[in-house]
Amino acid sequence: MKKSVIMIILLFLVLPFHYLNAEDFLGAPVIPGAESVQGSDVRLELKTGLSHDDTVGFYKKSLERCKDIRFREWKDATYIEDDWNRPWHSITISKLDKEGTTIVIIKDNWT
Repeated sequence: MKKSVIMIILLFLVLPFHYLNAEDFLGAPVIPGAESVQGSDVRLELKTGLSHDDTVGFYKKSLERCKDIRFREWKDATYIEDDWNRPWHSITISKLDKEGTTIVIIKDNWT
């Protein structure tokens, strides 16, 4: 009985943290707390108060185990592209926003 109570308490403590990081759009990770600016079933635009570098760091860490992901540095954005068969095709992270960072996730046309 004592072990059951301890297991239930641990379960309630661990599960909320698991679901905090489970946010996604078409399987692509979404930064917790990011504000949705525009959205549809094929495109999601978000705004976050994080810097460009912090946002790219989040995506590098979130996607580090995924194969066939390409990070491309452009003048005005970082472009993350999936070259595999995931439901999402790209994540674009703006560099020029003065008030936070804009993130755009696009659905893959082939899936």
